[in-house]
Amino acid sequence: MKLQVIQKLSKAGDGSAAAASMEVAAREESEVWGGGRVFAVGDCTFGKVVEPDPSTGDVERGTKVLLPPVPKICYPGEEQAAHACRNVLRLAASDELPPPERQRTLLMNTWWPWGAGIMSTSLGPKDAVCVIGANDPDKLRQQPRQSTLSSGSSKPTPSGSDGAGKMLMTGWKAAIHKDYIETTKCSECQNGLKGRFIWYLVHHTPINLWGRGPCLVF
Repeated sequence: MKLQVIQKLSKAGDGSAAAASMEVAAREESEVWGGGRVFAVGDCTFGKVVEPDPSTGDVERGTKVLLPPVPKICYPGEEQAAHACRNVLRLAASDELPPPERQRTLLMNTWWPWGAGIMSTSLGPKDAVCVIGANDPDKLRQQPRQSTLSSGSSKPTPSGSDGAGKMLMTGWKAAIHKDYIETTKCSECQNGLKGRFIWYLVHHTPINLWGRGPCLVF
């Protein structure tokens, strides 16, 4: 939840409850890799965060989801980078690197960004597709988005009730929208006033009225 890289947990040696308990206790003391100095954002992350299995401490088989899968697209990666940078500054503000147990209270948690459910994909210079409404991770399911008709045929579900969203626009309208996103992002990277203004507000909104983050961000 702090976006820190963690150590891979090995299976308990003899499979006993005592060995598992000792392993979980050891993990609680030093679960972060590199002393907590290394952070991960974007495509290289797992995409979701789960609470370790209480009996074995295995994070790959954890049952409680702390952070639902975050889409592997540009905006959520940038949002995570903003969170990670804030945590880097908090660590740097200390006279010396705090131990892992103190880092948990010092650093901020990341969250599922509300804008992660909006995706605009270019399909050529005059064509694109813009999807909205893919913003309810609790409804995401690994199943085809189809509804069976009485005749036995099927067609794509037009609504975003399964958490995968729905198309807002296609064609030249979506292409203009995609081009505007790319133009303002390039402007920001070139230190342009327009791009910096737009994207600074995106990542530094002090009040979150939607999404899963805190209402007030300090």
